[in-house]
Amino acid sequence: MKIIMNSCIGVFEPNMISHWVNHWRDVGVTDWRVVVHAPSADDVRFEVIMKELRDNGIEPYGWWFGDFTEVKKYDQLNLARNNIGANDWIIPADLDEFTKFPTNIINLINKCNDDNITHLCGYLVDRVSSDGELHPLQKDKSIWVQYPDEKNMTGDVMGSTRQKVLLYKHMSGSVGHGHHQPGPQVLEEHVRYLGEICYHFKWTASVIASSKNFIDKLGYWEDCYKRILTHYKKDDADG
Repeated sequence: MKIIMNSCIGVFEPNMISHWVNHWRDVGVTDWRVVVHAPSADDVRFEVIMKELRDNGIEPYGWWFGDFTEVKKYDQLNLARNNIGANDWIIPADLDEFTKFPTNIINLINKCNDDNITHLCGYLVDRVSSDGELHPLQKDKSIWVQYPDEKNMTGDVMGSTRQKVLLYKHMSGSVGHGHHQPGPQVLEEHVRYLGEICYHFKWTASVIASSKNFIDKLGYWEDCYKRILTHYKKDDADG
């Protein structure tokens, strides 16, 4: 059995890489099926992201260039899940998502296998700076110290669901609607909820640029990113 990270990484927050890799290594990830997206091959940010990943011992499974779309993203993630065993478990965490499981992940998986649970779900908890500002993320200072406060930015600002698939057994049914809920073929009796344990470090200085990038590209999610830009534009005006 392997614990596999299956994630798509953009070019907007290279300083997040070391925090994210170290966190998930400590959790128990042993296999990294990471794909990278950049607007173009000559985007200098692509080389920065690739260097950060390799400096942290991660060789990306693949990458692609051009406009970002959800369809293309999931095509790439599906390719990266090639040759995964039926008993392996997958973590579909974005670069800004850090889950703190309530117990050792091997014990957790063993319990899931015993109880015929194939999907563990939870809820996002947004981590923000103490003054609520969008500060640049520092690579060499604890991310938990930099963003110590908890808020519901995902719901209150983005108007989005906080539900999140945290871990699922390969071949048990894909995650649905992004990675926010199990696929429709997954019976509720095979899903267990663990509460508010997925910490969401979206709210750094890079969120403005990444939100602008997603406008007109994400369909359902477009309004969520428009709300982020409206929220922080209002804050600037109030200031």
